[in-house]
Amino acid sequence: MDNADAGRVLSLDTHDNQKVLEILRESEDRDAVFCYLRFWVRAAGPRISASGNFAAADVHVEEFVQGIENGSKATLWDIDGEGAISIECTNLIGHFNVSVWLGNVEGDRAWISFETDQTAIIPFARGLKRLAAKRS
Repeated sequence: MDNADAGRVLSLDTHDNQKVLEILRESEDRDAVFCYLRFWVRAAGPRISASGNFAAADVHVEEFVQGIENGSKATLWDIDGEGAISIECTNLIGHFNVSVWLGNVEGDRAWISFETDQTAIIPFARGLKRLAAKRS
């Protein structure tokens, strides 16, 4: 992701280069009920990294952000494949577990998980809310 993507890219800033979650908003599609947001997601942990397409309805992104803000486990499912992004508060002092599944039924799959804290999660949730609110 480069400077041309500014304003469309969101990074979870863990202050550890081995723990990465980046989301690049690519486009949106609409039907009679939902607006579907299409993203390019890159995730990395200490031993593995992966990237791939990810799509979710805008209302599901909003519910995901609300779950994060409420301190509960929040999972955003990829409607096109077998991917998911899950963020769960693991204790009362602000530690979170981030898990990312990328892939589809016809290709490679990866599962990446790492821990971080609220100093990374809160700005990420706010940024995801802004990113989802942008309309093409």
